[in-house]
Amino acid sequence: MGVAEDLLVLAGRLATPATAEPEQASLRRALSTAYYALFHLLVSEATQCWNGSSSAQLGLERAFEHRTMKEASRAVLSGNWKAWGSPTPSVPVDLRAVATTFVKMQDVRQQADYDNAQFWESADVRNLVAEVQTAFENWNKIRTDPAANQARASPLISLRDIGVRSQESGVRMAAAVSHCNERTCQHNENKILVARRITATNTSSPS
Repeated sequence: MGVAEDLLVLAGRLATPATAEPEQASLRRALSTAYYALFHLLVSEATQCWNGSSSAQLGLERAFEHRTMKEASRAVLSGNWKAWGSPTPSVPVDLRAVATTFVKMQDVRQQADYDNAQFWESADVRNLVAEVQTAFENWNKIRTDPAANQARASPLISLRDIGVRSQESGVRMAAAVSHCNERTCQHNENKILVARRITATNTSSPS
């Protein structure tokens, strides 16, 4: 079981705190943990086929930012997203559902972590954790779909305009991947190839 699955299990436990445990703190941590479970699932899916060293893979994982992943999810939902390939593949219903849950849970996590005035009902928290569980299941249904393969790398394409391959977006992505201290990642062009290689590998490799 990977980190994402472990986090989801933990979220479920936190959503049903024992009588002696602080309820509101447990429920808040349940929501935050559920969001991070989905976040790490999608990041792991995007980087698992990267054939570089472990340090390079770790650097690539750190390139995925919460804000850009939310932008990518919103672009998928709006139908305005652009992928590496042309034409852009249509978005399956299950992928839309995953994107919807990601956007929703990022907002929920912000509220759970920072809005101390919010009171959380245990039933509502359990329902939200269940939505993340459903997102895991939906992703497993479409993880080999061409649209899912493209969506894996889309947060790396640009910080502002998903799919724009301008010099500006290349520089921004290069900065995001700077944690990867590999010689092959020294130039902006090679850093852009990171996302392309993920997409190509996912498309050609059996899951």
